[in-house]
Amino acid sequence: TKADAYVLGPYFETDAFFERSWDIYHYETANNDFFLFPTAQVRKFLEYVHESTDFKKNILNVPENQLTFCLDPSAPYPEPKHLGSISSKEDFDRIVAEFGWNEEERAAMKKREKAKKAKKRKEKQHLSMIAYTASVRAARQHLGLGMKACPSQEVAGEDVAFDREKPVLVAIDVEAWEKDQNRITEIGIAILDTAKIPPAAALPMLSMADLDLDNLDPATPPQTRASAICELIETRHLRVEDNKFLRNGLWVADAADKFDFGESEWVSLADVPEILGSTLRFYDSDGAIRKLIIVGHDVKQDFSYLRVTGYDLWNIKDLEVIDTTSMHKAVYDVHESRGLSRVLSDMGVIFWNLHNAGNDAAYTLQAFVHLADRGVP
Repeated sequence: TKADAYVLGPYFETDAFFERSWDIYHYETANNDFFLFPTAQVRKFLEYVHESTDFKKNILNVPENQLTFCLDPSAPYPEPKHLGSISSKEDFDRIVAEFGWNEEERAAMKKREKAKKAKKRKEKQHLSMIAYTASVRAARQHLGLGMKACPSQEVAGEDVAFDREKPVLVAIDVEAWEKDQNRITEIGIAILDTAKIPPAAALPMLSMADLDLDNLDPATPPQTRASAICELIETRHLRVEDNKFLRNGLWVADAADKFDFGESEWVSLADVPEILGSTLRFYDSDGAIRKLIIVGHDVKQDFSYLRVTGYDLWNIKDLEVIDTTSMHKAVYDVHESRGLSRVLSDMGVIFWNLHNAGNDAAYTLQAFVHLADRGVP
């Protein structure tokens, strides 16, 4: 308070603070320097202030963490350096002038630290881009388009073994009530069985990498490998009967009635785990369970929503997840995440009625196929 400042101010804000014996230390971090006093001497000073002012509020039991200075483990010098003792403001000013950083040194240190952080950020982005590119390579291999992330480096389908493992790709999107994210209203499931994809030689010759996407005519989209593969996608739209009266529209578009890939199905919330369990279980001709790959666009939220229903995707053995946000970053060499609508637009995919779980699942899988067909330049 102002009253406290009036009583205590003279002891902290004037030369009187220095008119006692202080051991002074100098401490340097990567981008700053500090002058420190021992905690024991600070507490003795507080006792002196308390006795001199009869200040009623307790300043004798100040918590240790409010008095101590946390050392930086990355600092160039691990310990503060003892510079001697002072007993006046003149002594302090002399110490600061002799050992403290001047403005040029401070500016140079900040510049070096900024460059160091920029280098570290660039290295981190480089490592991230390697992972993003790996997701594109994996997608192309799963679709039988090629073994490399860059389609320009190989003939379509080159070195892709016909008897390779052919997983089932599944995109899942979940919509929740905007006023309570624990109230699940829709679940979209889009499925692409890669075993049904013809060999690359039997697909259209044109790939997304061959197109000038900035000058496409949306009225007459060309037939590409991606568009041919997307025709094999099957989509379901589950609407939760228990929450059918909960409608969005305030902050999120209400598109629950606008499923564009078939007929919506009404299900009980209690039946959702069993429905998902049976829908996401695929067998080969020998009765063995086939590999499942979840495709999503920023999938964390959808995984969390599904756990609310009582179904946890991570319980699926050897589950693989590919995120189209990562693929888009690799294909366009960017580090910012883009929304699904932006990714579809970049790929020249015409879309309608997003925020319908069924539509979003279908378009997410379409984005996956188109990004894989485009590949990394």
